[in-house]
Amino acid sequence: MATISINQVAFVTAMDSMRNNANNINTYKQGWSSLGEKSKVFDSYVNMFMQLHDIMQAYKNLALKDIESIEVIGKKTIEIDGELIDIWR
Repeated sequence: MATISINQVAFVTAMDSMRNNANNINTYKQGWSSLGEKSKVFDSYVNMFMQLHDIMQAYKNLALKDIESIEVIGKKTIEIDGELIDIWR
């Protein structure tokens, strides 16, 4: 008897964990308003922080897309495993 033998409970648990971790990536964007100060260093810091925010948002979106793809493949694998079991019965 040859099956793939994916553990469905472990798979669903892992998917939930991955999705929760991706959704917990903080992408809240908070700007700073000037109080009249003129600082090139601070302006540079704010600019870099906003760039980092954009990178983190892109990372989060890509991670969620990957998780979705993994989930589709895993569900198909579970489905094929069930069909293999039916064939061998």
